[in-house]
Amino acid sequence: MTQQDTVRREVSVDLDVCEASGVCARMVREVFRLDDDDVLTIAHQPDTDELDRRVAVAVRRCPKQALSLH
Repeated sequence: MTQQDTVRREVSVDLDVCEASGVCARMVREVFRLDDDDVLTIAHQPDTDELDRRVAVAVRRCPKQALSLH
C-alpha cells in the first residue's frame, strides 16, 4: 500500500457525552481544541499515520468515551 492508498480514519466527538476534561486536547493539540466555553472541537482530521496513531490513543484515553474513529 502506498502513502496515497492509506485510508485515513475520521475522528468525531459526541458533545452530549463530552465533559471537556481536555485529555485529548493535551495529547493531540493539532487535532483537538477546547474553545473559551470549554467545548471540544476537531480542528482538523488526522492526515498522517503518526497523527492517526496519536488520535487513536487519545480516543482510548477519553474518560467519558466521547470520541470515536470511523
